[in-house]
Amino acid sequence: MDAPGKTTDYDSAYHRLFSQPAMVQDLIERFLPPEIAAELLPEQLHRVNAKLHAEALEQRDGDVVYRVGLRSGGAAWLLLMLEFQSRADRWMALRVMTYAGLLWQQWIAQEKPGRGEALPPIFPVVLYNGAEPWRAAPRVSALLDLPSEHPVAPWQPEAMYYLIDEARISSAALDARDGLCALLIRLEQCTTPEELRSLVELLIERLVDDHHAELRRSFTAFLLEVLRKRGLPPPSEQINELVEVKTMLEQTVQRWIDERGEQSLQQGLQQGLQQGELRALERLCRKRLGRHLTAEEQQRLAAQVEVMGVDATMDLLLESNATQLERLLATE
Repeated sequence: MDAPGKTTDYDSAYHRLFSQPAMVQDLIERFLPPEIAAELLPEQLHRVNAKLHAEALEQRDGDVVYRVGLRSGGAAWLLLMLEFQSRADRWMALRVMTYAGLLWQQWIAQEKPGRGEALPPIFPVVLYNGAEPWRAAPRVSALLDLPSEHPVAPWQPEAMYYLIDEARISSAALDARDGLCALLIRLEQCTTPEELRSLVELLIERLVDDHHAELRRSFTAFLLEVLRKRGLPPPSEQINELVEVKTMLEQTVQRWIDERGEQSLQQGLQQGLQQGELRALERLCRKRLGRHLTAEEQQRLAAQVEVMGVDATMDLLLESNATQLERLLATE
């Protein structure tokens, strides 16, 4: 598994997609709460070159900021945080609050607002594609050990974010949202070659117009990373367009079928997903124990997943203390 904070080619391809306003517009219209989507004007969407740096806070490649018009007048900032790690960031609400302060300070320094001007509102969105369910607190107040009735409670700063947990969105919900972001999530979740080919064909149909040229290239880069993660062999020549991905996929799939059979290919695609889930569980064990798992412990964890499944194993790990976890991994 990649080290936390380390940017991979997959992360960069994902970030590149959401640097395209069309993707963010689709996200606004199909995945944000209806009352928020109704207030935002996605046709007035502009990328902001935000410098969100603080002494104890480094900006990650997954943070994207857009300025978006408001139906009621004025504009807001959409703070889009792309979470590529396999598990939740416990302190995300605090990170959001810090980012908001830095954004406002940058705005004050650049715009030099007059006496009557107010700060622009911010709507933070966390887009998470990890295997482990997101369980981090959605607001700063939930990180404090302070009862709501405590005298100093009203004086505590507050911030919250809106979460989109991709792996927990059902197929029916994706069908209802039928758009570019739904296609992106389906590409990450697909497990059969037929579904993969069908999704690529849908993308080609949706992005056929010339003004989608850059978005097509962004999806092409992302698809190549999806195929790499699924264990399919890399292309022999440089690929820049979706139609080339479709041709390559058809040729690769046919070659795999000829050499290994259809069942083997499906197993290869499914194995890519399972390996990612197992790595997430191993990382969870590593965090709980404060050390790396031995090869024998990794094998026992994999055997546990084989018997119980990913979700049940994850619940067991989360409910176990360090001593119980040591016993579990030591069991033959």
